[in-house]
Amino acid sequence: MRKAAFIGGNHLSDLAGVTADAWFERTTRRIDAMKAIEDQLAADLQHLCADKLAEARQSSQRTDTGGAEGITATASVAMLVTEVDPALNNLGLDGGLGLYALDSSQPKTIRSILDVIQSQSRRIDEMSNQLESARLALTERNVIERAKSLLMKGRRLSEKEAYALIRETAMNQNKRVFEIAEAILSTAEILKA
Repeated sequence: MRKAAFIGGNHLSDLAGVTADAWFERTTRRIDAMKAIEDQLAADLQHLCADKLAEARQSSQRTDTGGAEGITATASVAMLVTEVDPALNNLGLDGGLGLYALDSSQPKTIRSILDVIQSQSRRIDEMSNQLESARLALTERNVIERAKSLLMKGRRLSEKEAYALIRETAMNQNKRVFEIAEAILSTAEILKA
């Protein structure tokens, strides 16, 4: 019946002998399999989000202590296979690998699943890029705040005056405010020693 609907003609001869119950049973199994894959993908996405949040927290803690070493990019892999090898299946999410057994006789189903996975992968990449941009912005802001604090203590300036001095110096030297703030902190470290 479904095949006839896709073809658009009245080719019911291909469905001869297929009862409505048999068709319903096959369709139900296919939909259940797709739901299981969807649930597993959702669980993988939640796991990836939890990992990214934990990584962001750790990165934030490293940034607060002044270090950015040890930050590594991670990627998850989803494999669509017709048969699941038990050795690969044991890797599970800990290895960053998601295995999904598919019925290879349904190329349209596989294509739609691949499209969904690619779309989700692009969204995750975009979120990772946004997270990295936000992390860098926070790091820069932290450096600027520390430089302002040094100027406020050392020169007895208000916060506005300290920021104005940093900004003016940045404009005069044709540099970013962050670069001037880094230079102030570096100079302060040299003077302490």
